[in-house]
Amino acid sequence: MKLFLVTINYNGSKDTIALARSLGQQTDPDFSLIVIDNASTPEELIAVEQLRNLPFVNLVSNETNLGFSGGNNVGIRKALQQDADWILLINNDTHVESSFISCLKRDLKERSGIVGVPLQENERVAYAGNVAWLKPTLLHQYEPLKNGVNHYIIGAGLAIHRSVFRKAGFLDERYFLYFEDADFTLTARKVEIPIYFLTEPKIHHRISQSTDKLGVPLLLRYHYRNMFLFNQKHAPAHIKILLPIWMLLGIVKQTLKLIFLPSERPQSKAIIAGIKDYMMGKFGKLHA
Repeated sequence: MKLFLVTINYNGSKDTIALARSLGQQTDPDFSLIVIDNASTPEELIAVEQLRNLPFVNLVSNETNLGFSGGNNVGIRKALQQDADWILLINNDTHVESSFISCLKRDLKERSGIVGVPLQENERVAYAGNVAWLKPTLLHQYEPLKNGVNHYIIGAGLAIHRSVFRKAGFLDERYFLYFEDADFTLTARKVEIPIYFLTEPKIHHRISQSTDKLGVPLLLRYHYRNMFLFNQKHAPAHIKILLPIWMLLGIVKQTLKLIFLPSERPQSKAIIAGIKDYMMGKFGKLHA
């Protein structure tokens, strides 16, 4: 089995190097790690350049920040060009135990489709994400699944067989950040690609390390814009009918907050901007 891991670095060289070091201690060294640098600062890029000294690492530097979806698509295509059988998308703010690769290969060996690898988040284990409609934030599932019908694979630990891309395509780059993992899972489900959720091995995940630096208002703008795109693509018909009403109510609610709650103006402006972005078809990377 040719296993490739893909991770995104955006001004997070310390985390990325720590992940690579944990992968360098694997009992099974037969794998490759593709690090996609999403136009980090020169100082951060210099720091992450040291990973080129590791024989299992391939560092790719993007000229612009392509986000989670676009950056991962670059890594996926590079892995496929090298005849990868399986590709694991893994956050850079993670680390793994020394048996991780050998256990993962064991669990992938007899499977195809897409596979969710559980995330150890502090004292809890996230096994999947919960699909919900008209919600700007999708929550994680912290109990093992009886079935995965109403769940999606979290992008911080998403394993994809090479055959999937012919039927489901790549990550939707319109999202840039947030909802693309849920979108990819539901797209795969629509074309009857097998979906599995593992209970072992676990990826140790430091929550929200890579996105906090964007700032709360900009994050809200992504969440609300992408929520409507996700619902447009995947929600049941009766939910899609409600989308225009939901957008109007959202704008009215946040406009009232602008008037009567001055302390929440930055957040309200961001939410209104996110709704307008969706309405105008403004996708991809946003600017504060």
